[in-house]
Amino acid sequence: ILNIEITENKKKFQALSLIDLPDVIFNPSDIYNFNKTNTKPNYITEKNIVCKVVSFSIIKKKSELKNKIVILESADPGFDFIFSHNIKGLITKYGGANSHMSIRCLELGIPAMIGVGDQRYNDFIKSKVINMNCLNKNYRIIN
Repeated sequence: ILNIEITENKKKFQALSLIDLPDVIFNPSDIYNFNKTNTKPNYITEKNIVCKVVSFSIIKKKSELKNKIVILESADPGFDFIFSHNIKGLITKYGGANSHMSIRCLELGIPAMIGVGDQRYNDFIKSKVINMNCLNKNYRIIN
């Protein structure tokens, strides 16, 4: 019974992951007609780093986080443990200047781009090396 339910849920998940929704829904009609906006990231610290990146969603061992810029979908406090793995930087798809991860990065002096948005996030997860210049509020994908 469990195997059948797992198989059915995997199929539903695949189908639902094809649905594109806006980042913020204010009323029900927003799901039918919306524009993707090019959000402006929140740069944390004034550091400039060039480093390999790793998407948290594809790592197999937490040791893969060490000395890398970590890419997360959300700036959720549940990911606070990543700071114990000597990360060099952080990029999140969602979040703002007052999010938990922004504050933690500022406290620890870790350069970050918080809330980069959908398009940049997709570009970053495909990249291998990024130059993150928080002082000048820009970045460059090196690959």
